[in-house]
Amino acid sequence: MNRKWDDLQGKALDRQKELEDALRDAQAFAAEIQDLLHWLNDVDGALSTTKPVGGLPETAAEQLARFMVSNISEPVALDVFYFSILMNFIFILGNLPRA
Repeated sequence: MNRKWDDLQGKALDRQKELEDALRDAQAFAAEIQDLLHWLNDVDGALSTTKPVGGLPETAAEQLARFMVSNISEPVALDVFYFSILMNFIFILGNLPRA
């Protein structure tokens, strides 16, 4: 009887650890999603204050060149960051207990 009780307590502790790990992963993922939402709001605000693209090819080319110079390194870093968020999400989903 004591052995069964000890086994049950061990399983309960293991399950508690799994749930705490899952909670920690979910909280980290939620924080990453919040960062993504803040970034999207910033981009939305920036887009709403920008001038429309010029109608002449020369104007559009000049605006594109200005954009590329000012934003070339940030999108690459953000792509890697959001790709890692997606991979974390897939990892979390893969580790969920099956019902």
